Amino acid sequence: MPTIPRVAAFHDISGYGRCSLTVAIPILSAMGIQCCPVPTAVLSCHTGIPHYRFFDLTDFLPAYLEGWEENGMLFDAVYSGFLGSCRQIGIVRGFIEKTLAKNPDAVILVDPVLGDDGRLYDTVTEDMRREMIHLAASADCITPNITELCLMTDTPYRPEEMTAERVASLAARLCTGRTKTVIVTGIDAGDEVHNLVYRPGEPYAVAASPHFSRPLPGAGDIFASVVCGKLLSGYTPLAAATAAASFVGKAAVLTEAENAPFAEGVLFEPFLREL
Repeated sequence: MPTIPRVAAFHDISGYGRCSLTVAIPILSAMGIQCCPVPTAVLSCHTGIPHYRFFDLTDFLPAYLEGWEENGMLFDAVYSGFLGSCRQIGIVRGFIEKTLAKNPDAVILVDPVLGDDGRLYDTVTEDMRREMIHLAASADCITPNITELCLMTDTPYRPEEMTAERVASLAARLCTGRTKTVIVTGIDAGDEVHNLVYRPGEPYAVAASPHFSRPLPGAGDIFASVVCGKLLSGYTPLAAATAAASFVGKAAVLTEAENAPFAEGVLFEPFLREL
């Protein structure tokens, strides 16, 4: 019987709205990968919905991970998304170090969830922004959006100036430490949304999706989850990004056709079998 790859996924869990673990678990499972959740926070709904409740699980994480270590759990990948505190960022860095000591071939993907539309999310502090830069250097691949790219490179947020060449030059600044791939998501390109794949010493490449006429909460989580699964399955970064862009694009088209409420996020479930 074939071995099932295993991913440790550090994300929050939101009770309503498709994002984070409620996206990562079904997507990775559909790709034949075991998703082992590490819940960083519990939210009543995603933060784009008013009146959400946020429960920080930082104090719970050391004992949670200690239980894994005592049982000798091994992982083929670490996938980091929404983190709820500065201390959590340090916990993830420590877990990555231990994972690589046991499995040097493990895939490390960090989605640096910091903000959007030029600003930090409500739950993200300036200290967390600084620490996220260090965490990103521990990853093989990182998947910032344009806002996060600017926040991590101390660049003013001027989306009208974000040509592909400009994005690639900023992505190059994030290729430090272990990082060899930066996939910058959500670049507005008229009728399309571009996701730029940068690797040092190679020409940048673009994976495109249809343009979204409105914000789609959770689209970045869907994209990063597909990329994680495809990288673990042996895809090149460009092939992984292309598969993720295609999947998000199909789900976005359905979401808009159904006129799904903003709170619902992206209607991705009908396409899981295609992964």
